[in-house]
Amino acid sequence: MIKKIALAAVLAAGSAAAANAATVYASQVVSVNAPQTNVAPDRAIPANALGAPDGKFYSLGFGGSIVLAFDKLVAGLGSITEVTYNTTNYLEYAKVSTSLDGITWSTEIQAFNAEAQNGEPLDFGPNPFKYIKITDVSPVVKGRDGFDLESVGFEEYVPAPVPLPAAGLMLLGGLAGMGGLALRRKKA
Repeated sequence: MIKKIALAAVLAAGSAAAANAATVYASQVVSVNAPQTNVAPDRAIPANALGAPDGKFYSLGFGGSIVLAFDKLVAGLGSITEVTYNTTNYLEYAKVSTSLDGITWSTEIQAFNAEAQNGEPLDFGPNPFKYIKITDVSPVVKGRDGFDLESVGFEEYVPAPVPLPAAGLMLLGGLAGMGGLALRRKKA
């Protein structure tokens, strides 16, 4: 009995750690704020920003923004992947904020295209969120179209296990002791 309880606890802890490492990618476009510049039609498809990196992207345009949603709650470490083919001569920036309800937004973090080529690591801490808003704040340069968003992915939120109160541990100890006494009596 005690071995079964211990094994179940170890398996539960292992599965929680494995679930914590799963990456969840944005799966829904909630809203788009029209960019302040002309964006080529093949770069103006918001759905290209959904899912894992695949080479397709959505250009925010100068001053444009997009709000994306995740199917599950996410938190902690994540990344934004941006596509710019000449990052040494042209820097693009975006403000990134998160929300649990899509109404109240967190403090903004700035993302840079040079770091986001291979998925810029972002950390919004342990608080869960379901929505992410990305707003272009790049300097306006003629012939350019702002931050090019390919994908957004974060770790799936896994709530911390609720510790057993001391009384619960004492109860488990007492039950184990009673089981030991019953086993001893059975052998005698």
